[in-house]
Amino acid sequence: MRQYKFRGRSIEPLVGEDQWVYGFGVHVVEYTDGNKEYWLYTDNGPYQVDPGTVGQYTELPDRKGKEIYEKATVLITGTQELDGGLSFEWNERAVVRWSEEECGYYLDVINKREVGFCQDGFFTIDTFPLRKWEEGEWEIEYEVLEGRKNPVLLEVPHG
Repeated sequence: MRQYKFRGRSIEPLVGEDQWVYGFGVHVVEYTDGNKEYWLYTDNGPYQVDPGTVGQYTELPDRKGKEIYEKATVLITGTQELDGGLSFEWNERAVVRWSEEECGYYLDVINKREVGFCQDGFFTIDTFPLRKWEEGEWEIEYEVLEGRKNPVLLEVPHG
């Protein structure tokens, strides 16, 4: 059964350095003046959170077992096999996003670019699927980069 879990950064200061709160639901309060408040419901009650940080659990852990949430910044590492016997070594930071079109999570690479492999070939580094890789597939791992001292969400424009 699917676990519906969410997280967001508390607007009110919390005890300690970690301002993330984790819960089971988000409620948006819309006022008649157009303002909105986002509340994350937890076992300890509701917390008002920054709407730009609210993300749903992807149901995937990173290589260290930490839960991966939508809008988290992760490091992609590993080898991706390409056509023609070529391969690409991933070592890229990306933001976890939801795709309505694909109906799934993907990784939006922060440093988008094209990498040349031969005279007339190149590989575009822009997005990457967020999924569990089976044995025998590409050797790809993810590591959540947040949760360290003074974590920062990196906002990447959609393009």
